Amino acid sequence: MAQRRKSPAKRRSRPAPNLVIVESGTKAQTIKRYLGRDYDVLASVGHVRDLPKGNLGVDIENEFAPTYVVPRDKQKTVTQIRKAAAASDSVLLATDPDREGEAIAWHLMAAADLDEKKTSRVRFHEITESAVRDALNSPEPVDDRLVEAQQARRVLDRLVGFKISPILRRRIPGGSSAGRVQSVALRIVVDRERQRREFVLEEWWTVDGRFGDPGTGVAAFSARLYREGKELRLDAASAEALLDPLGQAEYQVTDRQQSDRRLRPQAPFTTASLQRAASNRLGLSPSQTMRIAQRLYEGVRVPGRGQIGLITYMRTDSVSVSGQALDAVRGYVRTELGEDFLPARPNSYKTRTRNAQEAHEAIRPTEVALSAAVLGEALDSDQRKLYDLIWRQFVASQMVPGTARRLALDVAAGTDSEHVFRVTASRVIEPGCLQVASYGPRISAEESDRFDYLSGRAVGDPIELLEIESQKHASEPPPRYTEAGLIKVLEDEGIGRPSTYAAIIRTLKDRQYVSSQRRVLEPTQVGEFVTDAMAEFFADIVDVAFTARMETELDRVASGELGWVDATGVFWERLDRDLTNAWENLKKPVADELLEEECPRCSRQLVKRLGRNGIFVGCSGFPECRFTRDLQDSGNGEEPTAVGEPCPDCGSDLVYKQGRFGRFIGCESYPDCRYTRQITEPTGVQCPDCGEGQLVVKKTRRGRTFYGCERYPACEYSTWQDPRQKPAQSAPPKTAKKSAKSEPGGAIVGECPRCGKELGVKRGRYGEFVGCSGFPGCRFTGKIADYVAAESSG
Repeated sequence: MAQRRKSPAKRRSRPAPNLVIVESGTKAQTIKRYLGRDYDVLASVGHVRDLPKGNLGVDIENEFAPTYVVPRDKQKTVTQIRKAAAASDSVLLATDPDREGEAIAWHLMAAADLDEKKTSRVRFHEITESAVRDALNSPEPVDDRLVEAQQARRVLDRLVGFKISPILRRRIPGGSSAGRVQSVALRIVVDRERQRREFVLEEWWTVDGRFGDPGTGVAAFSARLYREGKELRLDAASAEALLDPLGQAEYQVTDRQQSDRRLRPQAPFTTASLQRAASNRLGLSPSQTMRIAQRLYEGVRVPGRGQIGLITYMRTDSVSVSGQALDAVRGYVRTELGEDFLPARPNSYKTRTRNAQEAHEAIRPTEVALSAAVLGEALDSDQRKLYDLIWRQFVASQMVPGTARRLALDVAAGTDSEHVFRVTASRVIEPGCLQVASYGPRISAEESDRFDYLSGRAVGDPIELLEIESQKHASEPPPRYTEAGLIKVLEDEGIGRPSTYAAIIRTLKDRQYVSSQRRVLEPTQVGEFVTDAMAEFFADIVDVAFTARMETELDRVASGELGWVDATGVFWERLDRDLTNAWENLKKPVADELLEEECPRCSRQLVKRLGRNGIFVGCSGFPECRFTRDLQDSGNGEEPTAVGEPCPDCGSDLVYKQGRFGRFIGCESYPDCRYTRQITEPTGVQCPDCGEGQLVVKKTRRGRTFYGCERYPACEYSTWQDPRQKPAQSAPPKTAKKSAKSEPGGAIVGECPRCGKELGVKRGRYGEFVGCSGFPGCRFTGKIADYVAAESSG
């Protein structure tokens, strides 16, 4: 009888002799793949200790000693790390290579009670096998100076938040809070908004002409009138007075100038420049950019390669690149693009950021041979766009400059040397770094055609003036900051650090201190109240120079020049003085003020209230009575006038309201329903596009009047021209060159093939031609015979 063989007993899995601790699960997976069985890799998933949420957590009288606690959701993680570390021969703290990562490593040692004798710190700036193994072979102790710099920042932020926020909430009901760096960023946004309000509009007129070859009737280019080398800016009457004499003249090319300029490559990305480029070129918010970059850094699964880190560490203010990376990218340019695109020596760049730490390399791909095209479906859409941006910036940074050529022609009447029409056009003649880069001059097809035309013209060539007109212009207020623009200001002023830019903007939006439409930041009324209160009582906190100096002090702590307690003490001394003054002089809140008015619905007293969009007037009987009106309304105790229509969003009545930009229509259930629309003034003119609606008067966001179809968005027709104005009478032949806009209603012969607007018959020196009614926005012209023939043959 055959004996049954006993199955071998299952071996108990023994822990690996080495334990590596990182922040994220993705990073842990990537590193584990490189290290094999001798290493276990665990993730802390961010910080494991912090100041308590419910109280200050800082003992001011005891040298600002912080009290750290392990949050409930991190206790299981800490226990797991403690057990794994006790069973391992060595523990390697491989958190991110910056102050925040250094602090996480320090907190891990304390929270998990790690044995200092077998615990060390390893740092790498890219998650590749060679970088990770090199770091493991060069362990170091935790850098206490970096830990103290981070601790000082955390304590300063806590002091500001906990000490100032109660004052703000007393002054501005509704949960207002302060932040050390966010407050100065908010002030920058608010100051720009107030500059816009104080802006004084200036208007001027220019004289523009459309020119072409004699006898063709086809416009080849438009040019603007210059005098003594400068664009001629006039008042309306002076510009109009020039049209007839200039319209009678014969013209020729009087000067031709050609110049070349070098288009130098840009440095590889820092955190701030990546966030700006991703916002401007890809439409990504700073938070989105950092989230995607984090994933690219920690590792992406690539077919045939496994999970690999694709970019270097994404929180950096340095533009430096390692010698190994320089050799790799120069080899790639030489092989893939050719020697003509490779500079004789590597391009070098200097970091221009104020207070730059330059602790890391610039953001670059870890393997330059892995382009976005090579990676293909390994990346999702957003990852592919951002990686391609980083890859192109890095490769282009080690290429030769491109060259752009600019042509400028002056056209003048033979008898008038004072007035000159000038036209320019540019073209890239040597691509250089632009062969790869995602930046560079954007040259339209129209400019390219114009460059070709100007290239064939010489001094003395006759040119025909086909049209002449005066154009009205107006100065514009300084633009609001985009998210990218605010980051640029913070970087230039030395406020915050690469790791904080995205968080600053996110906090301002989350607290509804700013609104963001298409990444353009506009302060809310609450945000302006907060800034005013901070400026009144805490001028240092919202002072750009003071905040930048504090960043310098924190850098000194990181370098060991200054103790963190000393740096915190100097800051607290000034803050404590301001706190005492604020509490002694605190005024009544900006809202919750009873008004000397009765509610028109229930006769209770009306009160000022503060909502997400600023102060409004509401009934003190809320929520039983929900009457509200805007603060700017007359306050005569009368109910707003009803429009006679239901709100399309909630079904309540629509009423006429008064806002800071004039009267508008809104829902009576505000603030519960925020439906609004413009009040439109009918013109009595039928829409020429759809033929169903009539044209109404509208205004842009900047207050400029235009005219559009009342059926919008079903019909999108719009025009700057007032349709109620009667067209001028025909001018005599010699002055018929005035703008087609003021020409008598010439026959409409079709639709513009470029922009879709009407094509009309126009008159020039040598007869009639066809031009777009959208001039000067669209400058299409053609021979009238082509269109008349087409019409008659239809």
